[in-house]
Amino acid sequence: MLLLSSLLLVVGLGFYRRANTAWFFRLTHTLVTITFLFVTASYLLADYFTGNGIDESVAYHLEYGLEGAGFGEYAMLMLVSLVFVIFAIWLLYWLLKKAATQKGKNSWLGLFSITALVAALLISPGTRGWYDLYRHQLNLFKDPFSELDIDADESEIAKLPVFKKYYRTPVLKKKPEKPLNLVFIYAEGLERTYFDEERFPGLIQHLRSLEQSSAYFTDIKQVAGSGWTIAGMVASQCGIPLFTPSHGNSMSGMDTFLAGATCLGDLLKQAGYHLAFYGGADLNFAGKGKFYTTHGFDEVSGRAKLLPTLKYPHYKTAWGLFDDSLFELAFVQFDKLSRQKDPFGLFLLTLDTHSPNGHPSGSCKGMQYRDGSNPILNAVACSDFLIGRFIRQIEQSSFADNTLVVLVSDHLALRNTAHSMLKKGPRRDLFMVRGPGVESGAIDKEGSPLDIAPTLLPYLGIEAEVGLGRNLLGSELPVITEFADKTNGMMRFWSPQIGRFWDFPEIRETIRVDAINHTINLDDREFPLPILIQFDPRLHTKLHFQIDNSPGHKTLVDHLRGFNRHTPYLWVDSCDVVSRYNERASGEGLCAILGRTQHKSQWVQKIPDTVVITVEDIRQLAFQRDPEG
Repeated sequence: MLLLSSLLLVVGLGFYRRANTAWFFRLTHTLVTITFLFVTASYLLADYFTGNGIDESVAYHLEYGLEGAGFGEYAMLMLVSLVFVIFAIWLLYWLLKKAATQKGKNSWLGLFSITALVAALLISPGTRGWYDLYRHQLNLFKDPFSELDIDADESEIAKLPVFKKYYRTPVLKKKPEKPLNLVFIYAEGLERTYFDEERFPGLIQHLRSLEQSSAYFTDIKQVAGSGWTIAGMVASQCGIPLFTPSHGNSMSGMDTFLAGATCLGDLLKQAGYHLAFYGGADLNFAGKGKFYTTHGFDEVSGRAKLLPTLKYPHYKTAWGLFDDSLFELAFVQFDKLSRQKDPFGLFLLTLDTHSPNGHPSGSCKGMQYRDGSNPILNAVACSDFLIGRFIRQIEQSSFADNTLVVLVSDHLALRNTAHSMLKKGPRRDLFMVRGPGVESGAIDKEGSPLDIAPTLLPYLGIEAEVGLGRNLLGSELPVITEFADKTNGMMRFWSPQIGRFWDFPEIRETIRVDAINHTINLDDREFPLPILIQFDPRLHTKLHFQIDNSPGHKTLVDHLRGFNRHTPYLWVDSCDVVSRYNERASGEGLCAILGRTQHKSQWVQKIPDTVVITVEDIRQLAFQRDPEG
């Protein structure tokens, strides 16, 4: 489709060059061509990272922001993107110049040209990707029903499974009598597919050896909302896919991360565990740090905290620590925690196999896969060695008899230099458990990352259910088995219910705007400014943030314009921005508007220092009727 749409673009521009058309057609040519370039370029850029074009991970990172990403790894991509932008500007200039010099006479060539360009835009995979993403994110009926082969009418909707029937609220039913310590390793993009001897003969050696004395799950399939690092963590610990309830603004403004969900960390904390997370990357990226601090972790350490502790702090990648450094620090922490009285959970996230090329640790110098021509496979071979060595180090310690080790993929590998080989057959996530009381052998039962937490807990002697997940050692059918190829459709259909786990606040007493610290407190919860807050009659809120001005991020004005004319809201922003929407806001500093969209009687005020707005103020000002109708 990409090749065909590009060919149609060339044909359309060729006709356009020879056509004499009216101004309307010339303007349409220009707009369609630039739109085509945007959607196609965005598709190629997204596909470079995901291997799946424009998917839910793209939406998440647009919403949450890209702070902490390893941009240094993508210098060449940035250069190519810059060249493309220059080309697009030149093409826009050419089109406008052509439009200015053409005569206003219609011609068949002009009609052919615009037909070819519109066809190119419609069949572009970028157009399809953005359209599908829009439907998925808004949870319009057509998308999940099309995947479910169900027409979107009320009689059929009534037959659909209800979320609360399948979601099990996590409750700790039984604590372990002799709790085991837990070491939980997320291996970046290290999917079980790499174990396939037909596609990757001899690639996995150390972990294959460990697998023989482990319980290993062979049929863990990725589901919607679990296909990138933080999403895989949420799915495997909370039993839900990761969906956000906002569109095009930065969710990083939230003070908590899925605070309404009860996850593995919360359950372990209730069982008396001390919890620590070690990851070599920036904790701010995608909200990893906030996820762990929200869900019971006592220590959360990332690049900023760990790098200064290294003997050679400059030994790092664009993303953060090499894995040999991470494992060295992690074992010191494992030894320290093992000597303490309380049981602990030590969670790790590796980096060396990060797409697209990987970056093997210095400890793997001279190690390569076959002729060494495929960089990501060299990184996988290194990771196989380092993870295997770390696990054996734990098991050779004096604390082995009291330690359970779990190894999982955070997600299937994104596009990398082995992508064509990975796609040649079925792809599965890695899930391996080893330690005291673990019966070794393959478990071939179908499952998904949603099932990891409820399957893991019984190995620790803990009884609890977790969200949409099921214990793969039990008799219950996992959700992915029950819904089969309709699973992803059901996940997206349930996205409004899942989105509520973000736990937007309900105003009980006051809102306090602090112009000095540039923050706003909704009762006892603090958020950054600027902010746009929607209210419902019970003073439940939906929050919109504008953390940066990155492409694809809606401004708060964009959100405001999307409200219906009776939406109650509070908007706090710089006065120069607010004044473009309401001329009563003026001057420098912060201004606030409280009222209903498009109503004349809005409360507009400059924030000199601090302002306190009570529940009574909100009800009086945001829910009042407009005297002019």
